[in-house]
Amino acid sequence: MNINQTNNSISQKQWDTILKVFYHHCKVNNIPSDMPYVGETAITQGPIPKRRQFIHDNYDRIFSPGLRFISTDNDTDGRLYVYNSSEQACAPITFEQGIEIAENFFSNKGYMLSEEIVCNYMMS
Repeated sequence: MNINQTNNSISQKQWDTILKVFYHHCKVNNIPSDMPYVGETAITQGPIPKRRQFIHDNYDRIFSPGLRFISTDNDTDGRLYVYNSSEQACAPITFEQGIEIAENFFSNKGYMLSEEIVCNYMMS
């Protein structure tokens, strides 16, 4: 599949599943409670109000990925993206890729997944 044709459309329920997997990963791996930065912000640029739900590294380490779910205010579906700190860029990802990154957050594998996806996206 061409990376530009990645189906990154997911539902709020799928995002909630990614969050559940992420929190389970943190618990199993004894991740300190202040390491994850999970939240939601409003996106006010443009004609349609949107919201961004996210998972990032609260310590802003360059080797941690980020996950973002962006939806319009009145919609339960949205788009899923991975953020790579070293590239300072995002790329669309599938629900399955989001699960894999959530399962490997704060690890070299999670970072390498994010870097590969973002670099491939930027080069295509």
